[in-house]
Amino acid sequence: MRKITQLLTLCLLINLLCADYFMLYAADDEPRTVMQPVVARASSEYLNIYSVEVSESKTVVTFEITCMDESGYEFVSPPSAGALLMRIGTRENFVLKAAEGTHFGTIKCDMMSVKYASFVFEPLPKDTQFFSVSGGAEGEGSEFSFEDVLLYDLEEAEALAQTDYPYFQIILGQHYQREYDYEKAQQYLNMYAESISKEKGDASKEYLEALNYLIQLNLSIGNYEDAEEIALQTVATLGENNPMVADILYTLGDVYQVLGNHQDAVSTYIDYLRKREMDKQPKPSEYSTINNLVAYSFASMEDTTSRVPVAVGVHFDLPKLKGGTAQMRVFAVGATHFKMSEKENFEGADWKEYEAAMDITHKPAVDTQKIYFHFKDEKDNKSDVFEVDIAKRKK
Repeated sequence: MRKITQLLTLCLLINLLCADYFMLYAADDEPRTVMQPVVARASSEYLNIYSVEVSESKTVVTFEITCMDESGYEFVSPPSAGALLMRIGTRENFVLKAAEGTHFGTIKCDMMSVKYASFVFEPLPKDTQFFSVSGGAEGEGSEFSFEDVLLYDLEEAEALAQTDYPYFQIILGQHYQREYDYEKAQQYLNMYAESISKEKGDASKEYLEALNYLIQLNLSIGNYEDAEEIALQTVATLGENNPMVADILYTLGDVYQVLGNHQDAVSTYIDYLRKREMDKQPKPSEYSTINNLVAYSFASMEDTTSRVPVAVGVHFDLPKLKGGTAQMRVFAVGATHFKMSEKENFEGADWKEYEAAMDITHKPAVDTQKIYFHFKDEKDNKSDVFEVDIAKRKK
């Protein structure tokens, strides 16, 4: 009798476990819909994510499109150039499977109307908290994107942010900045900076990024003095020679430019570039951007007759340093001519005409350690001498 009782008990436990398993499975399979999810950044204020439906079989993202005029949005399927793409971090394997309530092609906008389009992606992994989606084309092909879409509504995200959850704090700060609620944006960005300070320390890269968010917010809302003060204090604390302050310097350059302090803007942008070069080789696009920013400040200076041209950057395309030949892209704002030499005194070097963002190919001698550049403008004002260390490029 005891054995029968034990057997019945065991069967009951198995049945309960199986029932729990199937209930859990069924619960997991039931779609979860988040209305108006929190979005950190978006490329257009006329495009919003209306809802996200998540289940084991698919992820459905519904876009809300506010049409201010008669235009069109293109939504196409892979592998087209304008295809929608969902990703988590750097993972980009969540394929667009279908469209609901519309079809691939152009969604025509009627003036002063709202349109909806739902797109079906592959299912996201369990416990996914955020994703990004980008692609499509508007008008002549400009892309749109949604960065860091939380699978939580605003109330849920705020509750998690209050429990010292730094990721939700930064997302909410960016969300409210996008919504022009700058008071709440500052509240959450300050909260994020405090959390990162406790967790990573004031000398961490993450904390510097948090401070830079605050500086950028103050810049965007016109608190220029606060933005300048935070930036200068951060640089003073970490030291001007610390390459980690590079992004802070970039934003500080923006602050000076807005304030009309163009001389300081120029020197700060160039300092940013030098710090980036200490950390790792910047991309050509970064040199080009700094070149344009410095060119704008030069053009805005009142005293333009006696200024000295500044070499904003010299770029080595490292992978192409082959066979002893170096390829350089040279940015020198205000320059009309340049000299290049392997000798610091430029013995035997002649002035040559300089063109903006000039590509130069040079094959240095085997024992050459540095290449020197000198610039001048049309009034014969000469720059400092700039050097490029190529010794480590030869290794």
